[in-house]
Formats: sequence, C-alpha cells, structure tokens
Amino acid sequence: MSREDLTLLPQHLAAASLSNREIVLTYEKALQAIDIVTRQGAVVFCWEGWLELADGGHTHSPTHQGILEIAQAQGEQYESYAERAASAVRTSIAASQERWCREPEFPGAKLYYCLSVKRGTDNRT
Repeated sequence: MSREDLTLLPQHLAAASLSNREIVLTYEKALQAIDIVTRQGAVVFCWEGWLELADGGHTHSPTHQGILEIAQAQGEQYESYAERAASAVRTSIAASQERWCREPEFPGAKLYYCLSVKRGTDNRT
C-alpha cells in the first residue's frame, strides 16, 4: 500500500479517501475503485475495514477485518488472477456491508474499505 495507489484513481475518488496514503473508501466508491484499478492492470488483493467515528476520528474495525491476501495461483494468467481477486474482494465487502447495515459497530460511525493494491505482471507462469 502506498501513496501511488491513489494515483490509479480519478481525482474525485482519490479525494474521497480517508487516507492520503491508502485507498480507503465507502462501499459504493470502493466498488468503483476496484473496477478502475483492475482495468488499469493492477490487482486489488485484499482489504480491511476502517471506521469513521461520529466525532470525526478514524480507527480500524474490530468486526470487519477484511480478507487475507488473494495470491496468484501457479500457472494462472495475470489477467485471470486480477479478475478473480477483484471478484473475491467485491463479494467479501458486499457481505461485510450487508452485515454493517444490519448491525453497525458504533452509533453514527461509517464503514470504509481500505483496498490493498499491487501492480505487476504475470510472474507465475
């Protein structure tokens, strides 16, 4: 995760990030970011939940921990890996968002998704 990850996004999405170093966006914007990053040939390979508290503070979510790194399988084409990882991240954050809507952790807080991105080429074939 680096400041460079934000450069993959259009200005309006980069500006919406809770962090000036990482991609940390609300659900709908995170979904947009996953699509944009994947189209640019990078891989969103995991995520973690962040909270914006009612008082404006930020913290990691104790409940919405995200998923561990999705690794490229031996022999898997890079494009297939990027799409598989994006799909897994989308599915996982959708389930987390659904749970958040039913049971928010803190009154007045908002759930954000910190997306981990890597750029590269196929190194498994």
